[in-house]
Amino acid sequence: MAAKHRSAMMEETRPKLIVAGRKAFGEQGFAATSMDELTAGAKRESLA
Repeated sequence: MAAKHRSAMMEETRPKLIVAGRKAFGEQGFAATSMDELTAGAKRESLA
């Protein structure tokens, strides 16, 4: 399998981060949400 280009990976990751951010900000608020939570949420979106 060929390695993905960085731009392709960014295209796939961006919408996952947006979904994770909306969920986290809605549940906890902006100030209480960490980058670790956002990246973990994006990973969960990948598995869904």
